Amino acid sequence: MNLIDLPVITVEQMREVDRLMVEDFHISLRQMMENAGRNLAEFSLNWLHKQLPEEERYRIAVACGTGNNGGGGMVAARFLANKGHDIIVILTGHSEKLKPVPANHWKTLQAMNVQTIGANSTDSIQVYNDSDLIIDAIVGYSLQGELRGVPARVIRDIIQSGKDVISLDVPSGLDATTGKSSLVCIKAVATLTLALPKTGLIIEQAKDYTGDVYVADIGVPPVLYTHIGLSVVDPFLTGSIIKLKKNTCHCDPPGGEAISLH
Repeated sequence: MNLIDLPVITVEQMREVDRLMVEDFHISLRQMMENAGRNLAEFSLNWLHKQLPEEERYRIAVACGTGNNGGGGMVAARFLANKGHDIIVILTGHSEKLKPVPANHWKTLQAMNVQTIGANSTDSIQVYNDSDLIIDAIVGYSLQGELRGVPARVIRDIIQSGKDVISLDVPSGLDATTGKSSLVCIKAVATLTLALPKTGLIIEQAKDYTGDVYVADIGVPPVLYTHIGLSVVDPFLTGSIIKLKKNTCHCDPPGGEAISLH
């Protein structure tokens, strides 16, 4: 498609987009999560087909947090399992702490007999080592401060495995606004961010963590962005996933920097 100038947004702006989606435009969190997970599954399979074209069935580990980012990972796991791939979902917290919508997706995976384990399992490290790809859906743009506890240990285990990682929205451990990394941070081969790119993803210091950055459609009506002072032309007219071209930045449109997509 032709290059389109698209604004990047901060975490606070993205929180407002999410609020407007639910409260003013009556688009539920479940709908957004479904769109995110479906795009993530499609993106991951396309990536695997290019990297391992001789394989027909892939082993994919999906590391999920207990929040909404984790829910997107669970949806992706469901779509991937439906297509016959070997999927294992690792939950980086207690299932009792899952937010309501991710909790429903977790129950769906269990009803489907998709393999699920807790990150404290002694099997989890070997799961990463045996995978063709790891999907990182541990924490999204809501990161505050340093990652600690089980999520931090999971990230260390994933890094130690040396396997390729695709991150949903933001690499876990990366500040989505500033681009600064936690002491432990996923280093992804690609990041599939949602709706609009986050400011932290285009900062030079973040590129070692983000890999190539892509933007996925989760169904945000372009008119919604006018409520936060942005003018956005729908970039998804020819497809629901678009690659972000970092080297064609333009400065200071309303609401922040703009970048070109192709």
